[in-house]
Amino acid sequence: MNWEFTTANRIHFLRDSVDATQIPGHLKGLRTLFSSFHHLNPEEARLLLQDSAKKRQVIGILRRLHGIR
Repeated sequence: MNWEFTTANRIHFLRDSVDATQIPGHLKGLRTLFSSFHHLNPEEARLLLQDSAKKRQVIGILRRLHGIR
């Protein structure tokens, strides 16, 4: 994995893509999807949620509601 770090090593991220339906076990922490969950087909969405539950990882699925500013 190609890890990247920001100032003072407070934020860590991967430059490489990760399969959201099978997150590697060594990646821990809050999983987030911003304005993207609707792009998954029903099977991918189910696998993503099952993987999060199986590994007991919190997931945040967020999107902006239309008409709210």
